[in-house]
Amino acid sequence: MKKTFLSASIARVLGAVAQAVMGIALARSVAPAEYGAVTALIGVFLVWFIVVDVGMSSFAGRSYALGRLDEVRTILWFSGRAALGGVVVAIAALALFVPGASGTFLAALSLLVVAQGLEKYCETRLAVVIAADLAAAVATSVLLRRLVSCSVFLLLLVAHAGPATLLYSIGMAAGAALGAVHIRRLLLRRDVPAQRSMAVGDVLRRSVPFAVNDLSIQSRALDVFLVAALTSPAGAGFYAAASKLTSPFQLLSSTLAAVVLPATARADDRDRRRLLRAIVGLTAALTVLALPVGWFGTDLSVFLLGDAYAPAGPLVAVFVVTFPVVALSTPLAALLQGMGRERFVGAQSFVSSVLLLAAVAAGAWWGDEMGAAVGFAVVAVGKYLSLALAAFVGTRAGEPSVTTLPGA
Repeated sequence: MKKTFLSASIARVLGAVAQAVMGIALARSVAPAEYGAVTALIGVFLVWFIVVDVGMSSFAGRSYALGRLDEVRTILWFSGRAALGGVVVAIAALALFVPGASGTFLAALSLLVVAQGLEKYCETRLAVVIAADLAAAVATSVLLRRLVSCSVFLLLLVAHAGPATLLYSIGMAAGAALGAVHIRRLLLRRDVPAQRSMAVGDVLRRSVPFAVNDLSIQSRALDVFLVAALTSPAGAGFYAAASKLTSPFQLLSSTLAAVVLPATARADDRDRRRLLRAIVGLTAALTVLALPVGWFGTDLSVFLLGDAYAPAGPLVAVFVVTFPVVALSTPLAALLQGMGRERFVGAQSFVSSVLLLAAVAAGAWWGDEMGAAVGFAVVAVGKYLSLALAAFVGTRAGEPSVTTLPGA
């Protein structure tokens, strides 16, 4: 499992760099207002596919770790159909609710919907691959999607093949499509096909706590949408640019969570305490490293995004310094889920997400985009501390270990 985590982490870091390059290139190619609008809609798409996934992308890894192969096959069967249905509904909604947009812009948004649906399809299956401890396959899946997306976008952009937003969408869809083909063939070779092997209702009932947690975590993607609604398109662009400089590296935290959850399910209390100490120690180390980087927020913003994004400098500082607690809240939640505390995690995440969106909205109302960033940071720190405390108490109280089933 350590080899899988190392391989996945390296792949996620390289993929995050590629995704960050794409975001920077897009931001430098369009006005802040357009960048804010596109980012806000991407956030809406992301939350939508979390809803239709019903927690399957998180539930799949734990089911495989416990040897429940019929459950895993049913999860994959459901997730593929949910992703397809989500794409159809989202594209229809775009046609209804964005009637004034140009045909080119609608085409770009539709491709982003397709890309997001395929990404969710891949991530559900990747959770199984990680739980199966297939290090090389994990790295290949991540890098294939990210590097193909980045290469296609940059090549089209250099060739001036069309509007930057459309080219970005084409790149995202191309990488996700190749990734979906790759991971589907991989699981078929491992005899884990997507098929309805048990009652879907039974699987859905067990996945709901995971769905609540996933939705609560990813609902933060709506923050840009709220800032756009309560400030201005340009303000949303500055907020989006600042937050998106760190958000690609959330991929690393999701990989860590995908490794922590099955590992915790198999571990005893001593190993769980060791995992908790490692996560908290990593948070502290990253925060110390982030402080000097945040001091140069304006310089960093101008260097990466251009002079037009100089007003985003103070926001960059806030998001960089807050990044460690935001990123490592996800593996903390996974640790608790692996201990059988998924209902607590779901409830805690739901409350935190409501508080976060309320704080962002209130901050944007009273202090524009900077107020929104501060509101986001305060709630993010509170969420991390509450998860860490719950994990500390749980590991000290002697939570019952989960017994691995035969064949796990």
